Amino acid sequence: MSGFAELRAILIKDPSKEHWERLLGLFLNWPTSDERDAAVMYARSHLGGWPPWLRCFSSIAPHHPAWSLAQSVALKEADCRHWRRLKSYPQITHLTLEAPLSRRDIEGLEELETLRGLCLKRCVWLEDTQRLAGLAHLETLLLQGCTQVREVSGIASLRNLRALEVTEAPQLLDAAALAALPLERLSLRGNLALSTIRPLEALPTLHTLDIGSCVQLETQDLGVLSKLPHLRSLALCDLPALKRLPSLPALSSLDISFCGALESLEGLEPSASLTQIQAVGATLLKDIHALAGHRYLERLDLSRCLALKHIAALASLPALCDLNLRIGKGKISYADPLPHLQPKPYIAWMEVRGMVEPYQQRIAQHWGRCS
Repeated sequence: MSGFAELRAILIKDPSKEHWERLLGLFLNWPTSDERDAAVMYARSHLGGWPPWLRCFSSIAPHHPAWSLAQSVALKEADCRHWRRLKSYPQITHLTLEAPLSRRDIEGLEELETLRGLCLKRCVWLEDTQRLAGLAHLETLLLQGCTQVREVSGIASLRNLRALEVTEAPQLLDAAALAALPLERLSLRGNLALSTIRPLEALPTLHTLDIGSCVQLETQDLGVLSKLPHLRSLALCDLPALKRLPSLPALSSLDISFCGALESLEGLEPSASLTQIQAVGATLLKDIHALAGHRYLERLDLSRCLALKHIAALASLPALCDLNLRIGKGKISYADPLPHLQPKPYIAWMEVRGMVEPYQQRIAQHWGRCS
């Protein structure tokens, strides 16, 4: 296969890390020539729809023949201190730094005027987010495992910010400073001291929210989520005090995994938008009656729900195509008799290991899948 033929074969595929790496390898092994230069230009004209974070280099490599196609750089450890070299490469719009850097190491980040996305991983020295206030053009900011972050007031000045993660920051007490931002995606997962989400009701553009593992949250505050008209994806996993679900009829995806006090799904209203529920490890969940009428639910994961006995509601889920009832090493016999369930030969994937054997065989007979 000629170089151009292989290039076209890569570019017609869906964007992925694998296809990006194939493209880099192709250009790296392509002999220097006018043909290769033309191929780079051709690739550039067809990569416009690829996410910037996929068009990524793990080092600053201007001598690589495909360097001009890069839009993001992910640096680790000692390489992180070389980010200032990116001032000469304005096509780089996204930067990841993964290392316990010093304050001095990130001074001047605001000089990267084309920067639209920044990810800081394991920057354990970062306490004061005011150091990020000068990054006015940022649209995405990810602070992952920056365990000393205490406040987010410095982020409040980033008026173009659409996506924000502040995760695993056990000293973060509140998120009130975020109320004025045009956020669409927000993750506060693993912030163990966060006790309220009431300020989030001032984020009308929010469509994706993850507050999993915020174990100090007052669960009665979840009612404020009903004031978010565009909220579509919600993760409430590992909230030990959660006993009742909020009514959010516009949701399309809900994750309530490892909510150890949840005994039922009461609060969920029949919805034309809800297509996916994950309830892995909800060990006190006894029944799923509230799912009756969710005619558009496609994916349901009830694995490791050790107290679950009543599953007759599965019969009223005509769109269901991905079901997980795996219990694990234990055995369980469901109280609802199988004849209540209608055959569903279109179930695309189903996991039923862990049931008592006769029931497992009958599920296989009805639904045609037993893995």
